Amino acid sequence: MRNRRWLRWAAAGLAGMALGGPWTAAAVQGTGAVQAATTGKYAMTVKSITFNGTLVARPQGFTYQGTAYFPAWYVMRALQGMQVKSSWDGHNWKLTIPAGIPVDLSNVQVGTGNVAIYINGTLVKRINSLVAADPASGVPTVYIPVWYAMRVFDRLHVQSAWDGTHWMMVWKAPGSSSPSASGGSGSGSSGAGSGGGTASSGSGASSGAGASSGSAQGGSSGSGNTGGSPETAPPPPDTTPQASSVPGAVSKGTLTADLVAALGWSTAQAPASSPYDDVPAGDALWPAVATAVAHQLVQPFSSAHFGRGDVVTLTQAEQMVYNGLQLGSLQDQPGGTLAAWADACGLTQGVTQAGLYLSQADEQQLVSNLKRLLAGGALSGGVFHVAYTPEDEAAWTFSGAASAFASSSDIQQAILNTYQFFNSITARVQNGDLIITLPVSRDARWFAFAAAPNGVEYSLDGGNNWQPAAQFDGSQLTNQPANVLLRVPIGIRVDVTYNVFVPQTGGSVSLGWVALWTDGSGQIHAQRISLL
Repeated sequence: MRNRRWLRWAAAGLAGMALGGPWTAAAVQGTGAVQAATTGKYAMTVKSITFNGTLVARPQGFTYQGTAYFPAWYVMRALQGMQVKSSWDGHNWKLTIPAGIPVDLSNVQVGTGNVAIYINGTLVKRINSLVAADPASGVPTVYIPVWYAMRVFDRLHVQSAWDGTHWMMVWKAPGSSSPSASGGSGSGSSGAGSGGGTASSGSGASSGAGASSGSAQGGSSGSGNTGGSPETAPPPPDTTPQASSVPGAVSKGTLTADLVAALGWSTAQAPASSPYDDVPAGDALWPAVATAVAHQLVQPFSSAHFGRGDVVTLTQAEQMVYNGLQLGSLQDQPGGTLAAWADACGLTQGVTQAGLYLSQADEQQLVSNLKRLLAGGALSGGVFHVAYTPEDEAAWTFSGAASAFASSSDIQQAILNTYQFFNSITARVQNGDLIITLPVSRDARWFAFAAAPNGVEYSLDGGNNWQPAAQFDGSQLTNQPANVLLRVPIGIRVDVTYNVFVPQTGGSVSLGWVALWTDGSGQIHAQRISLL
């Protein structure tokens, strides 16, 4: 009767693609994964890389699923000022560090990915790269995530700052009291797709297989001017209204610190120096700001000024949370827009937004809501209210079965129904049992399914009568009560899925999954489970 097929609705699997050729994907263009990547449209924008104040290059990069990507060649070229040599064979990036430069190889957590990064022969990180067409030449080019490159460079004691556009690096040579000169000498991409081949050998960005030049490197367009003069234009003045001058308004700095704490991010790896004139490294706010900028939670006002005292709007706060959760495209989320998503998932529950700017009270409510969403729910008046934790629904809910729904509006309705269902579940402990209340849809196509190791008891009349069953199957109900009660002894886990009949599949598909249980002290817990 039922088709217990977990839905998969994601783009082609880029993470596992094989990359061929120096800097390009030419060697494997015949594979479906690379074709999907190279024909996909990323919003390219001009970025900059500076080393000790000297402009290294202005490549074009993009942001995908909340992560910034740069052409690999430019990332590898960034350390020319340290005389670090890089080699690349399409799968392995090997850095050779000159003698005398200290290297930190402690606490290595390699991870997974299709690109391996080595420092002096030691594997320190695996990352997932992407392939995209160079805007100037049209040649498929390897792009790597900037965040992970920064973490690798941390091991060389290179301090990085990132504001969404500018990647600023600072490094002091051993025994030096001031940052060393860049020493870069090659020319960058000319905007015509030349690839900057003249900087590929010697002290340049690559050697051996990685030294190919011209369009094969696919250097993104924009002026390179490696080794030239630093940018001298002063940053624009911050004319944003200050929270201190708006009664009750919360500041950007306070919101940033509160969100970093709510998201549970460690701030222990903050660089020892800060590029921001309003948040120096010795400031108590600096670790949170550095962490937030590195995770692309928030964008500073400029490369030299964070804007800690600026007012923020509710929309800006919603965007920061969305960035922090790394949820991918909004079109895959309930509501399809930022405001609708925040409302559907419960992020803005209780937020009044009485004024133009986010108030301190609304900020506290929003942060509290975020903590509740991440925890899977919260207890209020002795009743636990489930909170369906937001995830990237393209990957968590709909992966590979878009044909199960007739249109994008049907997909939106499905995910909205799923959030509404799980956010309406409550639970309580009573007489040594865990009692769970499940809402019942008036549309019989939508139904809940629940199971526990030793079966469950369920009631259709508010708990007056209980029926034992190996599992509860809402599709078998002959009438549609407003809700159904489930009962299991405390300490027993109950798994609940939300499902819909789909004629195209000849059965049903599951759209969401939450587990509920009590711990040894009788506290109720809930956790969203991936359908993958």
